[in-house]
Amino acid sequence: MDRNTSGIFLKNFLIKIRTRCRVPFDKLIRSAKFILHRGSFLRKINFALLCLWAGFYGLFFLPSCADTSPGYLLEVNGQKLPTEAFVQKFKKSTEYQQSKTISETQVRNFIETNFMNQLLFQAEGFRLKLDKDSSVIRELNQRKREILIRPDGVLYQSIIPEKILVKDTELQEFYDLQKFDIKTEIKDSLTEKIRQVKINQFLQSYTRGLYETYHVTFSETTIPLILNSYRENEDERQLVARGLKQAEFNSNIVTFDGGRWSVQDLMSEYNKKPAEQQPPLQIKEDVIDFARKAIIPDLLYLDALNRSLDLDKKFFTEIERLKKQHVRKACRYLLIDSKIIVSDTELQTYYESEKARFLNSASNFIQDSLRNELRIQRKKELIEEVTHRLRQYYNIRFNSAAVRAVVDRLNNEKLT
Repeated sequence: MDRNTSGIFLKNFLIKIRTRCRVPFDKLIRSAKFILHRGSFLRKINFALLCLWAGFYGLFFLPSCADTSPGYLLEVNGQKLPTEAFVQKFKKSTEYQQSKTISETQVRNFIETNFMNQLLFQAEGFRLKLDKDSSVIRELNQRKREILIRPDGVLYQSIIPEKILVKDTELQEFYDLQKFDIKTEIKDSLTEKIRQVKINQFLQSYTRGLYETYHVTFSETTIPLILNSYRENEDERQLVARGLKQAEFNSNIVTFDGGRWSVQDLMSEYNKKPAEQQPPLQIKEDVIDFARKAIIPDLLYLDALNRSLDLDKKFFTEIERLKKQHVRKACRYLLIDSKIIVSDTELQTYYESEKARFLNSASNFIQDSLRNELRIQRKKELIEEVTHRLRQYYNIRFNSAAVRAVVDRLNNEKLT
């Protein structure tokens, strides 16, 4: 084996170890390359020992790097396909529903068709550090906020008591107040209605407490700016910024611990609301009431962070899933969508070959239709080309033990 051949062998071997075990061997690879081309005799002797060490490393250690956890069916450079994600999608497929028994081949083929491409782009996205991209971070931060404060999110679960008791006296009072006929309303149903009323009352009390907890303050000097900007006619209500100076536009109308809203923020929030959610803003109290409601998501988010709910295990799992999704999407755009360009020359050539289809169509419709067809074709070609390249680059490993286990599980479920 000559110097170049041995160098290529060692480099490829170390890359395989790195991609399977995620050990940082980049410096080792660069050092080996330097020794081969510029090293002294003694260094070359050491390099030979290094090759020998690498062989023993691969023989004894590399097999132990494989993750055989039953929770994953496929691994591509550290990116894994959760077993439950596969099961959930596979059970919805026609193939699963029409098969009397499930085979390992079926499972592997389904993974190849439905998940392999995703994991390859996901692995490449993280290699390109797209998880650090500003647009990905911005989208994740927005989703993080939504997940924390949504009605069924971790904040809701942490503030609502696990058990809300409904006494018989409360049930009777509810009967009397609502004038329900006991014969037509069962007790469990009414109990749940009362429980929901209590939850709503608790949430209202909690939300009101946030204004005090975070020291919400409204500016008496900027509220008139909103009142003077208010316009209303038969068709719409809106806040018009015409006549406002930039300093007034940027001035605070409400402040609180950890945040602020400017006149611009409030005007933007009001104008994007649908008509039925735009109250008239004719007096100071109208503006304050609208602003109080507008900042509730900010206060909820602050409270969730102060409660360290962003460290919650379920929340972390969901955010990690979304991060992978956004990284995959960003990678697809970078390697596929951004590369799809249809020139006027290509469009004209394609039109000449297809014009018989469009004899009675408008020219602008023809151009749009053909350009879209060309983009679809180009996208399909690029996906195949990039996917093939990524398959050559990354180590792809099926978790055979987990595949067998999920096949047994699916077949047992079909028997029951």
